[in-house]
Amino acid sequence: MESLLTALHNAPTPIALVIRHGARYPATDLKNEMAIGLTETGMAESRMLGEKLTGFASVRLFHSPALRCRQTAECIAEGLRANNITVYPPEERASLCAPYVKSAEVMESVSRLGQDFIKEWFESKLNPEWIYSTEESVKMIAGPILESLSELHKGDLDIHISHDWDITLMWKELANTDYKTVGWPGYLSGLLFTVEGETVKCIPVDAPRLQ
Repeated sequence: MESLLTALHNAPTPIALVIRHGARYPATDLKNEMAIGLTETGMAESRMLGEKLTGFASVRLFHSPALRCRQTAECIAEGLRANNITVYPPEERASLCAPYVKSAEVMESVSRLGQDFIKEWFESKLNPEWIYSTEESVKMIAGPILESLSELHKGDLDIHISHDWDITLMWKELANTDYKTVGWPGYLSGLLFTVEGETVKCIPVDAPRLQ
């Protein structure tokens, strides 16, 4: 899998980058998942990522409603501003936080199965009254991302801050990449979309090397 920074350097603009949030504090209660924030390391690495993103005319940031995603977007924006890049204020998007979940009963499966929840979902073994199929779900996540990409011009970059479930989903459905082969999405890993001719390319990317 290509490094995030290498892929950004090599891909033609405009680009839509979708990444998992930075390093967070552990989850102690699934009911309070949305309130879990970044660790000091997560904040520092997100700022460093912003500082590494040079050569773009303008950058827009979008984040899920989760605190850790908002903090990641804010820290990346802080780093970007040091590069004299036009950075728009981060915007919240519900579509970046599991819009495919139909019922809170899904969380009972998560508590019981852990990461095997994704395997059960990908193999269509979960109750369809609780969660949409992977085919339907990827449209809910990727649709708004690609619509925003169509608004951009040469030199522009969109950054979408999301979650590991959503990254694994898009890896599988759009990039033919299985987390069982490449590993679970690390913090700040994800994928990027770029347009070549009439074709939208989807490229899985590994967490950046920031040190």
